[in-house]
Amino acid sequence: MHVSGNRAGPRFDEIVEHDGIEGLLAAIPVRLKALADTAIVGIVLDADTDAAARWQSLRDRVINIGYQDFPPEPDLDGTILDPPSELW
Repeated sequence: MHVSGNRAGPRFDEIVEHDGIEGLLAAIPVRLKALADTAIVGIVLDADTDAAARWQSLRDRVINIGYQDFPPEPDLDGTILDPPSELW
């Protein structure tokens, strides 16, 4: 998960590894809620084996915390979402 200090630009302030997909998925709700008002968060998934399943896992987790407009399939140029007005 990548965190940039503010929404003004793509500055790499912090890169956090989560030791695999399960660690990443577990960290998403906490990180997004903590950083929702101040940071840009980027998530990079290794999806060599089953990209659709990885995307669905991420989508399920993010929808559950309030990102209702999370698309069913990723945009090939990158998926960018605005934060919801409220996170769970």
